[in-house]
Amino acid sequence: ALRLADRLSPQIIVLDVMMPQMDGWEVLGRLRQHPRTAHLPILVCTILSQKELALLLGASAFIHKPVTRQAFLEALDRQIESLASTSR
Repeated sequence: ALRLADRLSPQIIVLDVMMPQMDGWEVLGRLRQHPRTAHLPILVCTILSQKELALLLGASAFIHKPVTRQAFLEALDRQIESLASTSR
């Protein structure tokens, strides 16, 4: 995931915290430290109730699972709108 983010330069990253091998908190930290991904909006989407931690570690937004399609799309739209307003 870290190599893909570096290579593909996505507009936004949706990150779950519970992953095999490396947890999402470590991924979030590494993404924030890397020059090519430090500026990207990262939406943490997880079953864990740790919004404050996610934001403290550099997440742009947090959404709690289970999530509806509408809530997920609204969260993505907010991040895209935020990107558009900062690039003007």
